[in-house]
Amino acid sequence: MPGTDSAAARATHTAATLTMNDAEQSAIAIIADAHCHDMQSDYGLESSPLAAPPATVRSWQDSRRSSRVFNESTAALLSSLERIRRRGIRHVVLLGDYTDDGQTEATRRLRERLRGYQQHHGMAFYAIPGNHDCYGPHGKHQSTRFVSVPGETVLVTSDPDIAATEDDAVLTSAMYCQGTGPAVQAMAEFGLFPQAHYLHWETPFGLSGELTARQYTALSADAQVKRRLIDASYLVEPVAGIWLLMIDANVFEPRNGQWSETRKKAFLDSSDAGWNSVLRNRPHLLPWISDVCRRAQAQGKRLFGFSHYPVMDPFDDHSDLEGRLFGQTDMRRRRPSDKVAKKLIDAGLQWHFGGHLHVNGLRQWRVGERQLTDVAVPSTASFPAAFQIIHAGADEQHLETVPLSDMALAPELLDYYRAECRALHTEPDPALSASHYGEFLYRRMHSRLMAHYLPEHWPAELAEQLQSGNAAELARFLLAQRHSDQPLQYGALSAAQRAAADSKLQDLCKQAGLSVAELEACQLSQLLTDWYCLRQAGHQACNFFQTEHLPVYHFLSAHFATLTPAEANSQPGVSGEFPAGFLMIFLGGLQQYLQTSVPGSGLRVSLAPH
Repeated sequence: MPGTDSAAARATHTAATLTMNDAEQSAIAIIADAHCHDMQSDYGLESSPLAAPPATVRSWQDSRRSSRVFNESTAALLSSLERIRRRGIRHVVLLGDYTDDGQTEATRRLRERLRGYQQHHGMAFYAIPGNHDCYGPHGKHQSTRFVSVPGETVLVTSDPDIAATEDDAVLTSAMYCQGTGPAVQAMAEFGLFPQAHYLHWETPFGLSGELTARQYTALSADAQVKRRLIDASYLVEPVAGIWLLMIDANVFEPRNGQWSETRKKAFLDSSDAGWNSVLRNRPHLLPWISDVCRRAQAQGKRLFGFSHYPVMDPFDDHSDLEGRLFGQTDMRRRRPSDKVAKKLIDAGLQWHFGGHLHVNGLRQWRVGERQLTDVAVPSTASFPAAFQIIHAGADEQHLETVPLSDMALAPELLDYYRAECRALHTEPDPALSASHYGEFLYRRMHSRLMAHYLPEHWPAELAEQLQSGNAAELARFLLAQRHSDQPLQYGALSAAQRAAADSKLQDLCKQAGLSVAELEACQLSQLLTDWYCLRQAGHQACNFFQTEHLPVYHFLSAHFATLTPAEANSQPGVSGEFPAGFLMIFLGGLQQYLQTSVPGSGLRVSLAPH
């Protein structure tokens, strides 16, 4: 696929030109959303599809529709750590969702991996939990299917009731997702508790690391239910002059009603809560953050804030493009309100790094003389796989994004995925012929488009028609709609409408230096895939696109993009009555993403004081 080899070469060149020096001792690497599923984990399985057991393998059917990969996640984490080690960087922030789903076994295996880097390479880790790493005060049951033979899976669960539903199910406590207390204690040595070599360590409650001293009272919305919960936030000074403010924004808000707190339903889902819930449920945090910022400035400390969740919308979606197209999606539910950024600006925080959305992006907000920059750190387990480095040298401070595009793929896994496709009588996925990790994740976005985005978010009839269409057909339709008083249906133009639109398209293409044939060669399924890649990866996505498609994308966005089309009602995606309006808003998103996504740029961002 054009573009992928050049992306890998650029990533390799970027790494090669950066040499190890004394400044790297003050550098901080950031790994977000590793979602580590270790295939060597022990869940009591008796069979494995790979030749070298133990191997707890998730199916390709699961991987192709998920927001992340599973079986490649540990290799991506280890590849990141190796690149960090080779640069001589010692300090690594784990920005939440470091485990697959908080399973006791997943946490144990991750802990062993990290300890190896501590003991053999002198690296230090600073973790803050995400919504996948723990649940409430008491935890919750988890169930997962692992592959036994190609095309068949076995249920593994910690829940006896669910295990009883299948004769061959495996019941094991290793699958249980721990509560916040046990989960934090399991990762105690990775920043969450004071260590002798730290220059400074504190929590919002004082200098004690005891969990009994790190609790607060959470209230339900009706204020009738009170729960004592743990706040895992801490401030650590690992290197003289650098403060890492690790904020636990993983809020488990009590539900209204008399639920037993051991029940999962006793708490609202933290996945959608984030900082919006922090403002409601952890009022003690903002005064502490403000005090830390004040002390950092007075003492000349370089302060960087971290939490699992973003504090600004990384898409800067002021027109609510997401909602107008697709309704209430996960991305839209997880958008922090403007009040979050304003509160943190008032507190004096200048830099915040968050994950959770698996997005590569940067937002800034200024109020008076104060400015907050929120960096969306990409996941190592989804497109675009990358980690980031804060170079906090005395003379220069900048943020670097390090792609994992050139990471090798495991041949035995690709062989298994193909075997699964044969067993299920499905066509081999294009991702399974990828030559490296970056291309694999990029092509997998097409699989996710077909398995998740189109069936769950798009109007059904339009989604089906677009899968076999091309950019010229899209342009003709929008041109025909422009000259019609009535809403037209996609794929149903009359001969006269098509001829008139084609004549106009010929003229527009000539002015743009394109041919209609070039538009016809651009399949809409590829455009849709690249749209989602641009939204998620920003500038990094363009390095993977087919070179000839970018001029077509710019042409479509220049002539047909708008966020306020006259042909649309207030919710074209939900009603499905105005396909032209829907598609014009969609192209408005394409234009917005292209304007901030220049190929090859943006790998380094200055961290000069605001």
